[in-house]
Amino acid sequence: LTQVQAVPFVSVDVLSHPSILGYTVTKSQRNRGPHLYVNGSFYADHDGLLAKFNTGELAKSIGTEGTKSSGVFGGELPIATY
Repeated sequence: LTQVQAVPFVSVDVLSHPSILGYTVTKSQRNRGPHLYVNGSFYADHDGLLAKFNTGELAKSIGTEGTKSSGVFGGELPIATY
């Protein structure tokens, strides 16, 4: 995700929130995290993201010019800021 510069990006620690963990596992039908949701819909888990990255699909579907970082992190690869 950092290479496609997808923003805005919200990160949730599901291990600290068991109810959210249960929700995402139920909704995605995937046991392995992390889970990525785009506009409220499940997009991929770890293995799916890796496969989409390796084929270039991740950059095409999420990393458009309109979603790239700007400002302080322009041209860099931020993971998240807290």
